[in-house]
Amino acid sequence: MDAQVRRSMLRFPIQWQSLTSVNGAGEKTYATAVTLNSYPVGKIVMLTNRFGDKVVSTKHFYIDASNVSQIKVDDLIQASDSSLKYPILAIELFYKENNMLDYGVVYLK
Repeated sequence: MDAQVRRSMLRFPIQWQSLTSVNGAGEKTYATAVTLNSYPVGKIVMLTNRFGDKVVSTKHFYIDASNVSQIKVDDLIQASDSSLKYPILAIELFYKENNMLDYGVVYLK
């Protein structure tokens, strides 16, 4: 994706919280929220998660390569216009012709 196009698209702020630990009871702990710029898409998509199960994603966000490389499945995303936090179901990475990471799509529950 062209750098100028990316800058014009990635203007929607989201809060990202990285999963830091899961205790023996299954309770998850998350890091402090970090603000990232993204491009939201409200399309319904069926995809395969990391366990091989078919899951439905009701929204996804395009995120720049500098940020998407840090994001993992099970992290939380909160849109700036919502109070709800959504777990990440899957991440799809897109590369430039020279095999450099260009951007990623984060699929939410």
